[in-house]
Amino acid sequence: ISFGSKKEATKVPASQTAVVYNVDEAANMRDKPGGDNKLIVSIPKGETVEIVDKSGKWWLVRYGEYEGYCNSKYLKTKK
Repeated sequence: ISFGSKKEATKVPASQTAVVYNVDEAANMRDKPGGDNKLIVSIPKGETVEIVDKSGKWWLVRYGEYEGYCNSKYLKTKK
């Protein structure tokens, strides 16, 4: 039985993450970019979020089961 040629596994880049900082207690996640939009959840200082998109100052992030926008001034990327 032949399974064809062996290929190298494609390496998928690791998800970029960020830590909530530069706030007293928590950063707010919104349903759309902008401080006046609907609050989804408050993310406590020190928690880690997954960055989905980094366009502009409002980044699309994932935190647990939630996905929404946080102002990047409250996030510090991990290297």
